[in-house]
Amino acid sequence: MRNGHVLQSPRAFIGVVVALYVVCLMRLVCAQKRTMNVHVNLDDGKILNDSDTSFRTASAEKQYESEPKSKGYISKRASYEYREAGSGCMRQNAYLAARFPGATRSKLQRDWALVAPESRVFGFVPAFTNVVGANVISPAMNGAHFSMYVVMALQNSAVRGIGSGSEAGNERFIFVLEGALQVEFPEDKDSTCNRKSRVLLRQNTSSPDDRIFTLLPGGFVYLPPRCEAIMTSGMAFNNTCSFVVLDRVYAPSSDNVADLPLAVLGAEADVPVEPVPGEMFMLRRLLPQTPDYDFNFHVMDYEPGEYLNAKEMHYNQHGLLMLEGQGIYRLADEWFPVAAGDVIYMGPFVPQWYAALGHKRSRYLLYKDTARDPLRMFSH
Repeated sequence: MRNGHVLQSPRAFIGVVVALYVVCLMRLVCAQKRTMNVHVNLDDGKILNDSDTSFRTASAEKQYESEPKSKGYISKRASYEYREAGSGCMRQNAYLAARFPGATRSKLQRDWALVAPESRVFGFVPAFTNVVGANVISPAMNGAHFSMYVVMALQNSAVRGIGSGSEAGNERFIFVLEGALQVEFPEDKDSTCNRKSRVLLRQNTSSPDDRIFTLLPGGFVYLPPRCEAIMTSGMAFNNTCSFVVLDRVYAPSSDNVADLPLAVLGAEADVPVEPVPGEMFMLRRLLPQTPDYDFNFHVMDYEPGEYLNAKEMHYNQHGLLMLEGQGIYRLADEWFPVAAGDVIYMGPFVPQWYAALGHKRSRYLLYKDTARDPLRMFSH
C-alpha cells in the first residue's frame, strides 16, 4: 500500500502471491507431519506420538531375535509382515480421521458389506485373553454363517487362547498378519488333535514329532471341532502380534465322527500356486480340497492392471481381507476403491469383481465355503 493505493507493479503482485503460496504449503506439510506421527494405543484408545515406545513395533529383521525357540517353526521364509492389514492401518486411521472427520467408505447392504479400517471397534474375542479384536463379519450381517475377527495382542502382555474345543461343534481358522503366534497341541485323549496323525503339516518341519509350532506372518492353523490347541504370544515374543480369526459351526459331510477333518498348520509361502484357466491372478488354496473340509481360504495375488475375468455370482459366501496393495471392487451395482486393511463380506449371489491398481502387487485373503450341498446348507 503506497499513499492509500494498492501497488500496481505486476512483479510486486507476483511476489506477494508466491510468498503466500509458500507459507500455506509449509503449514500444510507441518500439519501432515504432525498427523502422521500419531497412532492409537489399544490399551485405552489414546492417540500417542511415535516417541512413545509402549506401542512401537520392532523392525522385521530384529523382531524374532528374542523369541524362545519352540520345537518347530512353520516356515522361516516370511521376510515381511502384513502390517498394513494389522496394526499399521491403525496409524493410517488416525491420519485420515484427523483430516476427514466423519468420513468412511464403510457400508452395509442387505447382502454385502465393506468395513474400512477406520470402522473397526475392538473388544472381546471368544476363547482368548489379553487381546482385543474387531468383529468385522458376523451372522448379524443378514445371514453370514461365519464370524471373522481382526485380533491384536495387547502390548507387554502374554496372549493365551484355546482353540475350538470349548465349543464342540465349532471350527476355527487363524492367519498371522504380524509378529509370531505359538500353537501347542496338548496331550489330551479327548481332543481330536492329540496325536500326530490328526495334524496335517503343509510343509516339512525340523522335528515332525513335536506338538509345539511357531507361526510367523503368513502362517496359519485350522482347528476342527473338538480340537484343543493353546496359542501363546505377546510378551514372550517381545513384539506386537496381530492375526485373523474365523469361527463357524462345522457342517459335516456325514454323521460319522471319523470323517472329521485333520488340523492343518502351514505357511502361505510354502503352498504351491495353482493355475486358474482364463484368469490372471495367482492362487494358493491353504486347506485341502477334500469333502471333509467345509471351507477353504485362498490367497490371491494380482499385479497392477490385472483383474478378474469372471464377473462372479454364486451361492458361496465370502469373507475378504485386503493384505497388500489397492484396487477397485465391484459389489452388486456399486464400485469401491479398496486397500490393505479393508474387509468385505459377500453373501450368496452378489455380483462381484476386482481389478488391481497402483504400482505394486495387491493381495487378499479370501474365505469361501466349499464341498457342501447348497440345498442342505440353506434349508436349516
